[in-house]
Amino acid sequence: MDKSILERLPIVEKAANEVLIEQGKDDGGLYFLIEGTVEVLRDGITITEIHEPGAIFGEMSYLLKTLPMGTVQAKTSCSFRYAENLDSFLREQPELLLYISEVLAHRLNALSKYLVEIKRQFADRTDHFGMIDEILKALVNRQPRDIPSRPIPSETNPPIPGER
Repeated sequence: MDKSILERLPIVEKAANEVLIEQGKDDGGLYFLIEGTVEVLRDGITITEIHEPGAIFGEMSYLLKTLPMGTVQAKTSCSFRYAENLDSFLREQPELLLYISEVLAHRLNALSKYLVEIKRQFADRTDHFGMIDEILKALVNRQPRDIPSRPIPSETNPPIPGER
């Protein structure tokens, strides 16, 4: 990727412990790490720490057209390049979409390797650990949906008789 694209973007500085992206709150932009270390959390659980320059944050919620599914928080003082108005920005910079695709492919590959290792470790299990094979199949075969997810029934929204 031509790094001069990112060099034209404004720089955003975050102090240690400052939130960059908050789970469930719309930000609408993409952040590209210049330096520092961030922590990625989902539902308050740390998923990973990232310190590699060029790492991207905010791409999943943009591509899936959802609110952020995790929180990104600076662990140390951090600098980022920030892109907003993403529809027009990415149309003008299509090579950036290829870069984002490559990053996502690397993440998926790493996750797949991890799941395969778990599958090997628990291949002979008949309890819930033995379900790894079913989980892998579900993840690998999951395709985009054009319909919204169905709401979970609650006391205020009871299930319709005959529906599951």
